[in-house]
Amino acid sequence: MSEQVTESFEGMGLFASSLSLLVFPTMLVLPFLRKNAFILYIVSELSIIGTMWIFWVVSAALAIQKKQNFVLFGGCQFFVFEVGVQKCNQLLAIEGLTIVVFVLLMKYMLLLLTYSTTVYFRGDDQVWFRSVNELQVKMPALTHKSGDFEAKGYASPSIAMNTYPPSNPSIPPTQQMTYSSPVQHTAVYTPSATMPQV
Repeated sequence: MSEQVTESFEGMGLFASSLSLLVFPTMLVLPFLRKNAFILYIVSELSIIGTMWIFWVVSAALAIQKKQNFVLFGGCQFFVFEVGVQKCNQLLAIEGLTIVVFVLLMKYMLLLLTYSTTVYFRGDDQVWFRSVNELQVKMPALTHKSGDFEAKGYASPSIAMNTYPPSNPSIPPTQQMTYSSPVQHTAVYTPSATMPQV
C-alpha cells in the first residue's frame, strides 16, 4: 500500500490558491451587486490583499526551500529517471507561479496604498471608507493661470514668453551699431635696381 504524502509547500500552495479563487472573484463581482459593502472599502481591500500576499510569500518560500533541497546542482538536466525530471519541473513551475502571484499582489497593494495616501493628504479624510471604483486621484496642474502668483502673494513673473528665435529681430535705434569701412593704407614697393650677385 503506497501512502501519498503531502509536502508543506504543496499544502500551503493549495490553501493560498483555493483562498484566492474564493476571495478575488468575490471582490470583483460584489461591486456590481451591492454598493458600500464593507469588503469593498479600501481599508478592507488593503488588509485582504496584505493577508493574501503573506500567504503567497510563505508558499513561495516553502517552494524555493523544497527546490533547493531537491535540486542540488541547479537544474533538472542532472536527473536520470523521468520521475525525477517531472518532479523537478513541477517544482520550478510552482516556484515561478508563486513568485509571480506574490509580486503582482505586492505591486497592487503598494499602488493602492500610494494612491489612497495621496488622496488622504490632499484633504479627503474619508478615502479609506470608499471603494476603489470611487477613488479619483487628480494630479496638480502644471501651468499657472494669470493672477495665481498675485493671489498667493508672490511677485508677478517679469519674463515675457516669446517664441525663439524671433521672427523679426529688431535692435532699438539707440543700440544700433555703425560700421565704418576699414582704413586702407597704401604703400609703394619699389624693388631695388641692384640685386646682389651670387
